[in-house]
Amino acid sequence: MSFAAVTSRTPGARPQTPKRATPSPRPPLAHAPHITIPRPHKSNTQLPTPPSPSSSHSHSLSSSSFSSTTTSSSETFSRPKVWFITGCSSGFGFELVHSALARGDRVIATARSLDNIRYLERSDRCYVMNVDVSNEDESVMERIAKEAWGVWDGVDVVVNNAGFGTVGSLEEAGVQGLLKQYQTNVFGAVRVTNAFLPYMRQRRSGTVLFIGSRSGWRTNLPLGGIYASSKAALHAIAETYRTELAQFNIRSLLIEPGGFRTRTIRTVQSPSSPHQKRLSPSMSVSTKHISDYDDISGKAEKFVSQVGGSEEGDPKKAAEVILDIVRGEGVARGREWPEWLFLGSDCLRDVGDKCDRVRGVMEEWRDVSLSTRLH
Repeated sequence: MSFAAVTSRTPGARPQTPKRATPSPRPPLAHAPHITIPRPHKSNTQLPTPPSPSSSHSHSLSSSSFSSTTTSSSETFSRPKVWFITGCSSGFGFELVHSALARGDRVIATARSLDNIRYLERSDRCYVMNVDVSNEDESVMERIAKEAWGVWDGVDVVVNNAGFGTVGSLEEAGVQGLLKQYQTNVFGAVRVTNAFLPYMRQRRSGTVLFIGSRSGWRTNLPLGGIYASSKAALHAIAETYRTELAQFNIRSLLIEPGGFRTRTIRTVQSPSSPHQKRLSPSMSVSTKHISDYDDISGKAEKFVSQVGGSEEGDPKKAAEVILDIVRGEGVARGREWPEWLFLGSDCLRDVGDKCDRVRGVMEEWRDVSLSTRLH
């Protein structure tokens, strides 16, 4: 089961090092140290007015100024980067906050509940905001983007990390279950991205990251289709953003993790469970119960409970790789900006298997496919 990539990581503090190194273990989240640097002052610089569609094309830009396929990931910047990260209470969001701060960057950390990230506190390099990406009122996200942009006169990197996983059959979930899943995992990422794009287009620079999952490629797992379909949709949307935003010198990257050693799967709850079980905050379950699915529900419950805590991926190392790519350092130095970033040996295996199966079916039915030509 691929729910291990939803989000939730072992928290703590990371030492700053000039090169990528294996970080020392962090203390539990509840004991994470407070950052005591003074709270940032709001800049008096006037926020840019998001350009209208017509004005956004008034800039004279050479076609050689940027390219979606030739942009080097080894770009360097003379000033600290500003990161806006959703879902920072756990998972990749949590790890990215600490990795970015350790490298001297600035972070606007967000969560649905400020209590979950209160330990960060507001400082001259870390600013916390209450953000619920599932809020359907787009004007709310626009106000959030305006406030975030004004903290340090801009945002360089937007990370769409907020998400959760739902366990259950598609019949049990129904349309309402899918909508609930998509509101956060898909529409939430679109809301956040679109709120920042007017500012990035005006500046003609920026980076947008989408935390996907190998589950978007493993859509044939029983009871995993609700979550997997949301990640498959995010996959398609991220690829489209990449091509649409290249003309504005805005980079986009889809990050697809496999299973990582997290607390995402602490316990499992399925519609067939006789008793209520405690789930990780990053997991949910279909509320409707259809007894015909009890057999596969029980098998999936047993499998997932065995997977949690045995994943091979190190979330701290994953965060460091992402920082390297965005900053053009370490493993990314001298390399071109990737179209996808697959993380973990299990992810490489599963995505490779899916590609092989697709290629096999295409070749086996090639004659039939070509027989449908008009002439």
